[in-house]
Amino acid sequence: TPIHAPVDPAVWKAKKVKDLTRAEHKARQAWTREQRALKAAKRAGGVPMSKKERAKKRADKKMEVQKRLTQQVLGESGAREGGKELTKEQLNDARRQARKLMRAAKKETKRGAGKRELAGRDWLSFAGRSEVGGGVA
Repeated sequence: TPIHAPVDPAVWKAKKVKDLTRAEHKARQAWTREQRALKAAKRAGGVPMSKKERAKKRADKKMEVQKRLTQQVLGESGAREGGKELTKEQLNDARRQARKLMRAAKKETKRGAGKRELAGRDWLSFAGRSEVGGGVA
């Protein structure tokens, strides 16, 4: 539900909390929540992100990894040589292979392979570092 109240803290600073309208109360709650998040982020040394922003950033990162792996697969298969146009089938096969590689990397990370070097990082940063044809068909 959209908040139809001023987000300026001066509005509710002069009033008692019990005297605020419902809209002002919701706006105050949202503002307080943001202030807490900023304070916590400042303590941690990071920049706060909403769930939506974090999900978008992660999706963008996954797409970058998939594109990189797709290009890698196309290069190794020799589809890029000769200056010919790629067919839709070749592109789709390369994307499918890239997604398979990403799933394999995720599964390997979850299984616990190489936990020491993965400490504090997620599988996306390691996807595609191994050979493209390495055991995943």
